[in-house]
Amino acid sequence: MKPTRVVLAVLVCLMLLLGAAGCGHKKTPTTAPAITLSPYGRAMDNTVGSYAEYLGGGDAVLRGYGLVVGLGDKGAGKAPREVRMRILNQAKRYGLGEVGTNTEGITGDRLLDDRDTAAVVVSAEIPPGTPKGQPVDAMVSALPGSPTLSLAGGTLFMCELTRVQAEGGAIREGQPLATVKGEVFVNPFPAGEGASDEAAALQGRVIGGCTALEQRPIRLVMRHADYGLVQAIQDAINDKYPAMPHVAKAISPQQLEIHIPPNYQDQYLHFLSLVQHVYVPRNGMAQDYKARQLADLITQGGAAYEDVSLVWETMGRQIWPVLRPLYTNASPSVAYFAARAAMRQGDRQGLEVVMMAARDAGNPHRMAAIDELGHSREMAALEALRGLLESEETPIRIAAYEAIAAGGLAEGIERISVDNGRFEIDVVPTHGKFLIYASQEHRQRLALFGEAMQVSHPVYYAAPDDVATLLAKPEDKELCVFRRVGASHQLTDMMHVPFDVRSLAQVLGTRPRKERDGSYYGLGLTYSQVVGVLYRLCQEGPQRRIPAEFVLQRAGEAGRIYAGPERVSRPDSTGGQ
Repeated sequence: MKPTRVVLAVLVCLMLLLGAAGCGHKKTPTTAPAITLSPYGRAMDNTVGSYAEYLGGGDAVLRGYGLVVGLGDKGAGKAPREVRMRILNQAKRYGLGEVGTNTEGITGDRLLDDRDTAAVVVSAEIPPGTPKGQPVDAMVSALPGSPTLSLAGGTLFMCELTRVQAEGGAIREGQPLATVKGEVFVNPFPAGEGASDEAAALQGRVIGGCTALEQRPIRLVMRHADYGLVQAIQDAINDKYPAMPHVAKAISPQQLEIHIPPNYQDQYLHFLSLVQHVYVPRNGMAQDYKARQLADLITQGGAAYEDVSLVWETMGRQIWPVLRPLYTNASPSVAYFAARAAMRQGDRQGLEVVMMAARDAGNPHRMAAIDELGHSREMAALEALRGLLESEETPIRIAAYEAIAAGGLAEGIERISVDNGRFEIDVVPTHGKFLIYASQEHRQRLALFGEAMQVSHPVYYAAPDDVATLLAKPEDKELCVFRRVGASHQLTDMMHVPFDVRSLAQVLGTRPRKERDGSYYGLGLTYSQVVGVLYRLCQEGPQRRIPAEFVLQRAGEAGRIYAGPERVSRPDSTGGQ
């Protein structure tokens, strides 16, 4: 008898014996409940994320106290004793009263007692893996119960942030983990329903003004200690991302240290997500099998599209033959996420599919595809984005501009640095309707869509609190601008500039300087105040003097990667069929 027949015979006998035993006891056979993995679990099977998760969980919440200056008579002029002492001590550490900081002869007590200043609470959330020195946005708010009227136009003096205690949100005394300084951005838009403009004026953002003083340690912790497996994970990660020092280092049977390689410093959150999606078996045949398994999975309803695509992305070019047939799948989600994975590896066929998604008004991944094109180095991607700048849909135009700006300025877009980089103006040549777009995250930047954007005249406009006044009669060849400054509300010299909006934004935001002819140039408004002036000049009504739509960037949140994969199931929300 051949071996296979012997095996079959044994199996038949065992089945008969089990069946007879069951009949003898007259019980209904029972089976153990099957363990069914969610689409997420099946996608992540045998990846780093199925064995380990990041240690620490979530962003580091930091807080401190600081001093906002330049408020005229809108400040508080006082602070509780404990807060006052903290602010005075750190102000001295950062040069208050010294020639180098241009505050010679000014004492902390004098500043704190002035209505031009206000003590504030400063907070920031530092995402995991944030490199040392990476700029992060910070939040600023007036002290509870403070008589401060507004933080608009203020600048935060250098302050330190430390960890927040879990109980009561108290601020710990300890080693500073970040510093914050810079202009306070107060949203110029009216407060929404259920909120007041007065309350909104007491909080703001210091855009890109928080600097981490050290890189947060990044560690992966195994769910079950296993020295052999932790070594396999280390080798799999280092094979995929070779760098010196090594990206992954096993430090115990249960933990690995993770280092961000230099070429991912600007995309560190994405890189940490990729690490979790690395497929651990290093055998080429095993990876090919996994890639094909994922191709079957993604075509099923409720597939974890994002996770499948990220696993593919870590596998490299050898799986392109698996991905390319999916580019023509009837599901736009299947086509997009397969093409995106290959495009990120350099596949031009994948790039074509992503460009089609970016142009397709009915594609559910259109906005994501536009953003993706900004990370491509291919000229075809840039040309596709340029075309989208002419869209009739404002969100599409803005998304295309943001993608171009993220990938480096395209030829034809002029960038103007205002007052040595306090903020930037991008002039975007388009044939569509005029549009002004203002950022409020990461960088202070205005984008003017349309080179010929002008302030119409005659015009008489006085901004709130007289931070800027614009005058021009019908026959005038230039626009006259001036403002009131300080608690005394003294008038500045009148300055004359062309009617184009770029010139107006520049004179508003430039600190006053004396020109060779003895005249002065620059009103010294903060970026937030410049945004407020332009916004009001764009508002519909008889006072409208800039014929443009005005859009303020929506403030979002950094991606969360420390939650870790769930053990049993996870609802997916990455797009539909």
